[in-house]
Order: sequence, then structure tokens, then C-alpha cells
Amino acid sequence: MSTHGFPASAKTFTSIATPARSRMYLISDDTQSSEEKLTQVATIAGPAVIAEELVTELNRAAWTGNRVRLDGLLATQPQPVAQACEQALESCPDPASIALGLDEQPMTVLRKSYFSDDVAELVIQAKAAMDLGLQVVIENTVNEEGDLDFKATLLSGEQQVPPGGVSGWWAPPQSQNLLERSHPHPQNLTSALSDSRWETRLGRAYWLWIEDDDARDEVVTATATWVVEFFEGPLSPDTNFRIFVEEDGLDDASRGYLTVRNRFLLWLSLWNIAADLDGMLSMKTVSMEMDSMVRDDLPNSVGEQPRPWWEAMRESADRLCEAARQGAVSDLEPRTVAEEALIALATRSDYVEWAMEGLEMDDRQHIFDSLPRSPEDGEWEEILPELTGDTDIEMLWQHSLDGIADPNDPTNKHLGMGDYRPVSWHVLFDRARTSGTTSA
Repeated sequence: MSTHGFPASAKTFTSIATPARSRMYLISDDTQSSEEKLTQVATIAGPAVIAEELVTELNRAAWTGNRVRLDGLLATQPQPVAQACEQALESCPDPASIALGLDEQPMTVLRKSYFSDDVAELVIQAKAAMDLGLQVVIENTVNEEGDLDFKATLLSGEQQVPPGGVSGWWAPPQSQNLLERSHPHPQNLTSALSDSRWETRLGRAYWLWIEDDDARDEVVTATATWVVEFFEGPLSPDTNFRIFVEEDGLDDASRGYLTVRNRFLLWLSLWNIAADLDGMLSMKTVSMEMDSMVRDDLPNSVGEQPRPWWEAMRESADRLCEAARQGAVSDLEPRTVAEEALIALATRSDYVEWAMEGLEMDDRQHIFDSLPRSPEDGEWEEILPELTGDTDIEMLWQHSLDGIADPNDPTNKHLGMGDYRPVSWHVLFDRARTSGTTSA
């Protein structure tokens, strides 16, 4: 999927004149076929030049966002005509997604190609496009099998920008900050497209004519330059398992027992828990007769809780699952009793085995095998105390300690556990409230 819908297929306004009037149309791609679709916008009485000028400014607004002259022209037209033009303009793609050529006309897409782990062939075609004066836009994607693909979109023209104007040609992906922009020499394009960040970060590459700073005698010169950009956002985070290979900024001592391999399996374990709870909640009513391994494995005291309680439980599972997947170690620290219980379940040997069984079923074994190893791999009993500092939650499973969830229980008072009754499972701990975190 494109990181910004770029380049979008531009819509074009045109007019057809008769002796008495002109009809304006909007030309766009038909989503149901490869043909173009012609939609009538409005009919204008009077000389054809009026419609032609209006069409020119509608196209300028649709392609560049500049509608200074258009607003003046629409003010001279009857309200129904002006309203019809506005509605047609609103149906056009965001101008930031339109690739304009040197003639200020939208480039068209000539071909889209996909390259899987074949950077050499991609580089050959990219350089050939540059030699022919055809723009090529390269983006990284993850296919259905979780493998890295490069999508190369070949366009019908080329573009020139002033020094420092690179960022204005192709807007960044929505809500993404630029991590790095480089200009590799064409001879180093293979190395630039082999950067490991293509596997985990949103990235893109293209070439532009960039005007030289030292232009003399008003003669503008420009150099064909490759542009490679990486952004802070993760690449296809819902399906890209390579994010577990990416450095999380911690050393082994700071990471502790939450090693990369442990976190990978913890993510799968929490995913299984979230899926189990989601299945239980897919029914209109929640009862003890419904199948749910997670509910059955939780302390008996929570079994008969109402549906909103279990919905909050699923939300907590989803939050922890996402934190484990993205490597947000600080976010994995439980904020509620419910989240403590979920981590306790997810790190039990039978739940870890459940996650391990899913490696082969979901074709993720090779990913797990490629993850860095650590002496702390498999130390599951240490993860909960690593995150919480204690394992008070585990005492709720001991029948000999029934009632310990009540803060007035003598043993609870002695240990200083606090309120672990079901009604308090989704109440934020004091440390979570003081950190400004909101409840799920």
C-alpha cells in the first residue's frame, strides 16, 4: 500500500462547446474497468472562452491546490454552476498526491512492478527509467506471506525542483516524521536499497532534477539526483514481523528477561488470549456455559462478571498485545490488576506452548529462528516480577488464600497487596495514574 496514495490518478476537467453553450465534464478513471469515465459537471451559456478559462482554473485547483483565480471566476457564475463545480472539485484527489511533470501536467502511471528480494533487478530498471527521463517511485511493502517487497511505479514524465525543494514534491506519509533523507550516487543505489531499514521503516526512493546552487548568468542548471527517505513509522506493523529484529534502544542489562525472543512469544501468547476473549464476546450474552480457555483459567472469583467487565479485559489484552508487538517495553508494565493477570497467564508454560505451536501453523518459525538469542530466553517465570516488582496476582489462584483479594484480609494487610477484588481489576494503579496514563 502506498504510504500516501502517491501518485494518485488525477481527474481532468474539459469542455465541449456548441454555438450557444458549453458543457463542462470531469474525466476520471473508471474503478470498474481500465477505461476513463466522463461525468458532466455543468452547462455554461455564452462564449466558449468562458468555459475554457473556467476549466483551466479548475484543473489548476485540482492539480496544485491553487484556486485564487478560480474563486473569482466562480463568483461570476450562477449559484447552481458554482456549486456543481465545487462538488466536482471535492471529488478530486488531494493535490499533494498528484505528481506533476515539467509541463505542470499530471504524470500518468505507465507500469507498476514488484520486486521480492531482487534489488539488483530493481536497480537496473530504476536506472533505465532515469536514463529515459521517466520518474520512478519506489516504496517498500510487506506481502501476504510477510516477505519484503519493493513496489516500483513508473511515471510518464520527470520533474525539476529548486535547491531545498525536494520535500515539496512528494508529501510525507500522514503523521510521519522524516528520519533521514539521503542522495546516493547512482553507482551506490544498490547499497542504498539494501539498507536494513527498508525491512522495518516506512521508506521510499525516487529521482528528481535538483537545480544547482551556483547558477550563473540566469542560466538554470540541474542535476539528476536520487532521493532516499526513511520515516519514523514502522513498515506495515500489523503484518511485518521483522520489527522484532529491530533494535529497541536497550542493552541486554536494561532489557532483562524481556529478550527479543521472549517478547515475540509473549506477543503471540497475548494475541491468543485476546482472540479467545474476542470469540467469547462475539456472542450476545456472556455466560459460564460459553467456551473460553482464558476465562476458565482465571481465578474463580471473576468468572461471573458482567459483559462490560470482560470487554475491558479484552481491551487490556489488546493493549498489552500491541505493546509487545511494537517493542514498547515500558507500556508492557501492567497498569491494572487485570493486566497483571493477563501477563501471568501469557507467561504460563501452557500458554507459551500454545504460542509456540502457532509458529509453524502461521509460518512464523523461520522468523523466530532468525531473532537474536539471549541467555535469558525461556525464563518465563521471571517476566512478571520483572515488569511489576512482585507476583501478588499469582496468590489469587491459590484456593488456600481465598479472600486475599480483599484489602481487609489479614494476609493482604500484612503483604500490602491492595484491592484485588474483581470490581477493582480495571482500576488504574496509583503509579499508572500519577504517570498520566488513562484507563483502557
